[in-house]
Amino acid sequence: MARPQGRQRWEGEQAEAWAAFVRRRMEELGLSVGDVAEGMGVSYNAVSAWLNGRRRPSPVSNMKMAGVLYVPEQQLLELSGHTAPTASNPERDQARKLIDQIPDSDMPEVTSYLTWRMIESQRRRTHG
Repeated sequence: MARPQGRQRWEGEQAEAWAAFVRRRMEELGLSVGDVAEGMGVSYNAVSAWLNGRRRPSPVSNMKMAGVLYVPEQQLLELSGHTAPTASNPERDQARKLIDQIPDSDMPEVTSYLTWRMIESQRRRTHG
């Protein structure tokens, strides 16, 4: 009997790349496996199984984890092989690198500005 897609074992470079990215991000945020599990509403064992390659996280699990780790959902979905990689966008990549350099103390102001820009952009698309 076939396992559901989210419960399949995965090994190799893809699993290692996904786990390395997640572990690095957890370290940057000072999060433990338990913290991530709690934030996602899943068990410690589930997160541990994903990080150790015993199980492949489902698309929904990747999206929940993206929220806990403050990374784009698409990034984890691509790393886990659930979606094809998006085309490279040098401007977006440069913007992400710049944002990563912003001190935590300035993030509320930057977040406020980006939220305003997003709302204005959406308003222009909707109202012409």
